[in-house]
Amino acid sequence: MQRTYCYDLTDTMRNLDFLDLRSCCGVSLKHRIGRHVLRAALSLGLVFVFFMPAPIMAMQSIVPKWSRIPDREARMELARLLSLNRDTLPQAEEQYALLFEDDPNDPRVLLGLSAVFMQRQEHLKALALTRDFSVDQLEDASHLLEAVALLTNLGHACEARDIAMELVKRHQDELDLRLRIASLMLAWGDFYRSETILRGILAHPELDARIRRAALLQLGKTLLAAQRYEQADGVLQSLLLRDRRDREVWLALVRLRIEEKDFTGALRMLSDMNSSAASDPSEHHAAEALRLQAQAEFLSGDLEAALTIQEHVCVTYGNQPDDDLALARTLLRLERADRAVWILEALLARNPDDVEARFLWASLQPFVQSVVMQPAFLAALRRDVRSPQQLTRWAELYARAGAHAQAAACYEAALKLDPKYFPARLGLAETSASNRNYRHALNILAALIEDMPMTSKLLLTRARVLSWAQRYEDALAVYDALHLLQPEDPVPLREAARVAMWNKQIGRAETLYQTMQASKDLQEMLAETQSLSSLIHEPETSTALAELENELRRGRVSSGFALLEETFFRRREEFQSGLADRMERLLVDLRPTYRIQKAAQLEEQAKMLAWKRRFMSAQAANQELLDVQPGNQEALFDLAQAQCILGLHDHELNTIERLVHVDPLHNRAGAAMERIALRSRLGLRAGYGYWNEQSQGGSRLAAMERHHGELALELPLQTARYHLFAAQHFWTERPKSLADAREDYAGSYAAQGQTMGLRGVFSPWLRGNFSFTRKDYSKALLGKRDLGQAGLEVNLWDYARLGLEYERMEELANGFSLRQKVMSHVWRATASSSLTRRLDLGLVSEFKEMNDDNQGLSVRGDLGFLVTDHPRELKITLSGEHRDFQKNSSYTYLGANLEDITHPYWTPQNYYSGTVGLQWRHDLAELFFCGAGQHVYTLKLFVGTDSDGNPGVRMEGAYHFDFAKQWSLIAQGLIHRSRQWDAEGLWLGVGYRF
Repeated sequence: MQRTYCYDLTDTMRNLDFLDLRSCCGVSLKHRIGRHVLRAALSLGLVFVFFMPAPIMAMQSIVPKWSRIPDREARMELARLLSLNRDTLPQAEEQYALLFEDDPNDPRVLLGLSAVFMQRQEHLKALALTRDFSVDQLEDASHLLEAVALLTNLGHACEARDIAMELVKRHQDELDLRLRIASLMLAWGDFYRSETILRGILAHPELDARIRRAALLQLGKTLLAAQRYEQADGVLQSLLLRDRRDREVWLALVRLRIEEKDFTGALRMLSDMNSSAASDPSEHHAAEALRLQAQAEFLSGDLEAALTIQEHVCVTYGNQPDDDLALARTLLRLERADRAVWILEALLARNPDDVEARFLWASLQPFVQSVVMQPAFLAALRRDVRSPQQLTRWAELYARAGAHAQAAACYEAALKLDPKYFPARLGLAETSASNRNYRHALNILAALIEDMPMTSKLLLTRARVLSWAQRYEDALAVYDALHLLQPEDPVPLREAARVAMWNKQIGRAETLYQTMQASKDLQEMLAETQSLSSLIHEPETSTALAELENELRRGRVSSGFALLEETFFRRREEFQSGLADRMERLLVDLRPTYRIQKAAQLEEQAKMLAWKRRFMSAQAANQELLDVQPGNQEALFDLAQAQCILGLHDHELNTIERLVHVDPLHNRAGAAMERIALRSRLGLRAGYGYWNEQSQGGSRLAAMERHHGELALELPLQTARYHLFAAQHFWTERPKSLADAREDYAGSYAAQGQTMGLRGVFSPWLRGNFSFTRKDYSKALLGKRDLGQAGLEVNLWDYARLGLEYERMEELANGFSLRQKVMSHVWRATASSSLTRRLDLGLVSEFKEMNDDNQGLSVRGDLGFLVTDHPRELKITLSGEHRDFQKNSSYTYLGANLEDITHPYWTPQNYYSGTVGLQWRHDLAELFFCGAGQHVYTLKLFVGTDSDGNPGVRMEGAYHFDFAKQWSLIAQGLIHRSRQWDAEGLWLGVGYRF
């Protein structure tokens, strides 16, 4: 401020009209102080002008010559001051225009004028100006820093990065400048370089308290941006130990908790801040605390509490656009659309270019919302919006709504306006990956990495996209490179372990998880622990310290830390002040390592349980992991998968919604949501079945051809956890003619009937089903049949599944059984177990009670071994079976003619059989997760023999294809050949979800 008015008074008076003190200086406390200084200086100057002697008036200056600055420099400072307030941007532009006329090649003028255009969202004007100057013209480091900031705001990250790296190289001891550059580097994701700069500042020998605090705060922000939440928490907690009244640090910790999705922790942190921090917060800190509290309440689901706080913020601190938007979102969630519309319309009246407000308003207008998603609207948007920032913001909102095609169109439009605009380039890559256009995403990322090599965010994004594209080895190579760049970063190790699991490299995954559970840099902490152990003799604390010491020697921080932390905070008042401070410092320094190792241990446990098909236990392990890391996206998706496999589809939906809330661009969550919604719709299925069997060798027990048509309606309940279904059946039974039978039962026997049923999952360990069928033959002689089945299955923590079933069924092997109306009551007990990932065992015991005074018992066992894993599964199965009926079939002849058959069905006695099966299952689906659309075929071949000396071969095939989103096709076939029995079957089905 002083520089502006310490120049020739004539020029000062000439330029006062450009300065509106109320609008220019009324922005903040600093500017309000500047306003008073300016008024004082101005008053002094005017008094001196009106009362000075005439000879002095002739000099026309109140400033000594040696303190004067040129008119151009004063105008430059005036323009800069005017640019600090949005209300005086036109005056700032006018001042810069005068300077530009005087010297159009002055890079400082071009920088300042570009910054004004950027504030007015006139990106193209700013971009045009930056082409007119070279940074080589800027010699002053502060001006170069302004150029970095401007280029960063323009989205020209590559150019900004080059200048920033040169500045860092040249100015090793200018800590403020290095601190600012470290902050700017976050804009293009250069987290590792930012961290290196900040740690270098913290290691500087002449570091003062102000710079230390600023560097630690910025380091916390850098680690947070890099998703290294545990380490960011450690940095901020260590800063808080120095001054528990520092509200800025408290607020940074609250933001960290919200970013971690630990909303309860964020609210608790705010409560602790209010009880520990300074009692007279600045207006800025007080408003920010309330906004964060409202955000945490909103995200945790307490919408009424969030609404109350947001209304208070709007009344107390004025209707800021962000506050109005937050209030409108809450009102929408509370289904108070009328008030939300009023707020958004008022906001748009004040600022018609507010993209988010317009997008949110459109979501409240059914007709407008449908238009927003249409090509015509997109075309108009791309034609009329001339700002890459605004188009990018539209793209981000589209992407958040799951409209990836529209998002990509907006990103592409932004890049047409400015091909170098970094946020649009990276956004287009991420959106393309979310839309499973991996090749396009990888091409964009390759170009970005070529422009900005060794940029950690770009490398991490590339590794993720490679893994989503199932290029697992390439992804693991990138993760290895990231680990070499920054060994202290747990994110590449954690994600590499997950990718190794996806690639079924279990040993490699275990090694990576174990690497995360050990640290080599704990010697300093070990020495401090030993020192505290020598000073503390209280038994409980000494025991905890001894356990921690043993762990630290092995590079571990686990149960000993947890025990020490619990003991210390329970007995803190008993320690001397110095010892208590040292103990707390030790705990703060060790907590990041403890959290990282604990999370790695739990994630490894959950992954291995799922790998071994222990999904109930995996569900519990993932829930425990989410207690430690509420925002762990991998754990959320794995939890949803376990719930899907267990049939808990309502829980699966809740988990997927939580995941979408954490990351709207998650590459699997959106597809999972679509599939859950589809499975929850009313379904219609049409099916046809054909069965033909024929006895060889004269037994005559199998001589039937059957046709079955079905039209079924299925109503999912509670997000498809339960299914209520009804079906209309049409049967045709065709007994085959027997040459020696006295009465020929050959012909067609038609029937129709209906089924009603219910199946569902009552809990993770219990599921059941029930159905009843009424079958009515068209011939009165055959009458009506009541059929049905019911069953329960118990899951013993995935170590075994036990089932009990009852079924009432027809025995339709030939014309005699059809005419005799032979029925059976079947009681079936099943047991199955996945002994390992590759080895499974199944047992079935069945008791049949016939309505013709006969009964039989059968026992079957299957042992399967998986040779190759998904998606191309080769499996070998060994099966053995024993059957024994009480009474055998008997034939009654009248002369040479067959008169009747008693028990006209297969009645083996003391029968044994064995088979060897080979199964090939190939999954062709685009996405591999439980609930995804299926595209799979299966081929089976079985050969075996039995105690009757009847070797046989059986071939089976199946095909399932979910197509066109709502349609599904299922086909199955079977052929069996042996000396005594031949059979073939075909089953076709087409389904549609409304």
